[in-house]
Amino acid sequence: MEDTETIVIIQFINGDRLNIICSDYSFDKESGDYLFEDDLGIVHAIVPREQVACIYEEKYRYI
Repeated sequence: MEDTETIVIIQFINGDRLNIICSDYSFDKESGDYLFEDDLGIVHAIVPREQVACIYEEKYRYI
C-alpha cells in the first residue's frame, strides 16, 4: 500500500457506515455526489450527498 492511501469512513443518515480505501475523494457540484477514487483515477464509490451524515478519514498505520 502507498502512503497516499487512506481509509475513508462514511457515516450515512440511516446510521450505516462504509469504509473505503482510496487516495482521493471529492464532491461533484453538478451531480451532488461524493466520488471516491484511487491513484489511477478509478472511481470506486459514488455516494449521494443527501444520504451522508459525515465523512472522515484515517491514515494507514504500519506495525
